[in-house]
Amino acid sequence: MNSDNRKRDRKRPRMELIRGLVAGGMLVFMTTFCWNLMAVMKLDGNKNIRASEHHLRSATDRFLTSYQLEERPLLPPSIWATRVLPSTNTRKLSPNISSLMTSNETARALELCGKFLYSTLERAVHVKNMGEYTYVGTGDIHSMWIRDSVVQMTIYLKHITDQPWLRQIVDGAIRRNAFNILQDPYANAFEREWVDPSTLPLKDRVIGRGGFVGTRNYELDSGAYFFHFLYDYFLTDGIYRPDIVLQETQIFEAVMTMVNVWIVEQHHDEQSQYRYFELPNKGKGTPTRYTGMSWSGFRPSDDPCVYGYLIPANIHAAGALQRVLILNDRIWKSGELQRKASKLLKEIERGIRKYGIVDDGSGASIY
Repeated sequence: MNSDNRKRDRKRPRMELIRGLVAGGMLVFMTTFCWNLMAVMKLDGNKNIRASEHHLRSATDRFLTSYQLEERPLLPPSIWATRVLPSTNTRKLSPNISSLMTSNETARALELCGKFLYSTLERAVHVKNMGEYTYVGTGDIHSMWIRDSVVQMTIYLKHITDQPWLRQIVDGAIRRNAFNILQDPYANAFEREWVDPSTLPLKDRVIGRGGFVGTRNYELDSGAYFFHFLYDYFLTDGIYRPDIVLQETQIFEAVMTMVNVWIVEQHHDEQSQYRYFELPNKGKGTPTRYTGMSWSGFRPSDDPCVYGYLIPANIHAAGALQRVLILNDRIWKSGELQRKASKLLKEIERGIRKYGIVDDGSGASIY
């Protein structure tokens, strides 16, 4: 043991010397490298420095080209997301209605409003895992429509300040709508649980039902309602850090998926794979040509569109895209989304102006 210890003691100074030489060598190398680099940069009258600055500016320019940093001004929320009446005419109308109602009728109306708000939460809403998902049944059919569920839940946004527990329900509805869109962006209604397609009749399977899809009537306004839902949520007072929820991957992916579908449906006849048996032309719908607007198979009433470029739905979509771009400025900061949504918005607006406005015969223009 003593002999081994002495051998190790003799080796230790050698190892320390080697480490010192290596460290010293690295120090000399790095010092020489930096000194030579500084000398080279000085040789050509700061030529290399200017070149470096040029490359930096080029990279910055490319970044700014891919994503516009300037934030757009905020736009108003949906009517049903606020306590403020939207127009002067409506404000004038409200006192007139009140003057025609007795105090008992006013009290009864308020009572009914409260009951309806409570009834939705009690009978139509199913919350999973503290807001992980919120399934919102609609009407007499036990399916979750994107459009209907958005309006049902948006009404509660203005109450979150006084009743913070509502946030979990609303958060879950945002997540479930995003999940639904990712299942099938052409569907407009979804089931609470997964349904084995093999258990459904052939007709239901042919029209796309099964899995989570309840009905597959493609309606342009469904996606627009979802975009407005995200924007109204972002603007709501009393919600701490709404961006935390909106930054979730599935929500951003749902937005991108829907924008991509809208782009495809600008060229419905050439690019779309959507078919539905209620539509003419072997399920493809009335023949169309490019207008800049985005195609819709059905109106919000679920009736088939006679003309594929539904003007009110495209106006709604344009407003939704404006709000998506604002959310992108403040939350997602995606260059791809900014480019696609901006281009799509311009083309839809141009199409509305060109094809969606007519003279009513008296000199006035109407949509």
